[in-house]
Amino acid sequence: MYCSFMKFLHNPGSLTIDVPMSFVKQVYGENWEDKKLHIFHASGKKWVVRLKRVNSVPVITDDLQTVASDLKLQKDCLLTFHPLAQFVLDLSCFVKGVCGESYYTINRYRRLGVTIIEDAFVEECYGNKPPTHV
Repeated sequence: MYCSFMKFLHNPGSLTIDVPMSFVKQVYGENWEDKKLHIFHASGKKWVVRLKRVNSVPVITDDLQTVASDLKLQKDCLLTFHPLAQFVLDLSCFVKGVCGESYYTINRYRRLGVTIIEDAFVEECYGNKPPTHV
């Protein structure tokens, strides 16, 4: 079974996002450098990015800026990457307080520190008009 990893996108214009070494080794083994990864999103969009080593850290590079642009990702959105196959990742994006998107909130009492509120719950509670005060 593959694990997933999460990252905050602090800079949507960034050309790289670091990937935890434990994730890389569990999913891709020792020969992971310079591999092409396919990223899929629920919108039906897909991209090919590259997994490289930068300063001894695994990073996703190449088309990452296009991913952020295509999905209109904003600063500090939460990205979750879940492996579907060896070099295929499913991407979910959680954006704080943006209408039509998912929401996340920081929960200091939980061990993980993040609570994700599903789209369906937000729509059920607020319809198409989520709360404006977050």
